[in-house]
Amino acid sequence: MAAGGFVRYKIMHAFYVQGNLDWARIAGDDKLSSNPARNTRNLSFRNDLFELTAQAQYVFYEVNDLGHTYRYRNSFRAYVGLGAGVVYHNPKAELNGEWIALRPLETEGNKYTKVTAVIPATAGFYFTLNKHLRIGWSMTWRTTFTDYLDDVSTKYVEPSTLKSPL
Repeated sequence: MAAGGFVRYKIMHAFYVQGNLDWARIAGDDKLSSNPARNTRNLSFRNDLFELTAQAQYVFYEVNDLGHTYRYRNSFRAYVGLGAGVVYHNPKAELNGEWIALRPLETEGNKYTKVTAVIPATAGFYFTLNKHLRIGWSMTWRTTFTDYLDDVSTKYVEPSTLKSPL
C-alpha cells in the first residue's frame, strides 16, 4: 500500500521542481516463501515509511497540440527527474497479536537510525485534456542509505541474547 501527494512548480520552459510527501507500507514473511531455508529462518516484518523529497524534473518530449486541432487544449509531456530526501522508518514484528518495534531490540547487535537519506529518480508522462484534466503515469526508483528497512542486514544473532520487547 502507498499514498502520497506532491506539488510541482514550473521554473522555466521544460524545467520543474517538485516536492513529495509519501507513505508506504512494506512487509515480508518467510512462511510465505517457497524456499525451505527461508521457512526455517522464520523472519517477518512490517514497516511504515514516511518520505519527504524534492526533485528537479526535465521535460524531454512534448506535444503541445495533441491531435493538431490548433486549439492547444490537449497536450502530452514526458519527463525525467532526480532529487534528494529523507525517509522515516521503524520496522516492527508481530508477537502475540501486538506489533513490537525491532530497532530497540538490536536484533543484529547494531544500532541504526529511524531516519535515512533517499535519492529518488523518476520517469513519467502525462496527458492534459481540455486544459483542465491531467492523466499520467510516473515510476520512481528510490536509493536508500540503510539496509535495515526490514531490520535484517547480514548476520543473525541467537534469539536468547535479544533484549526483551516487554
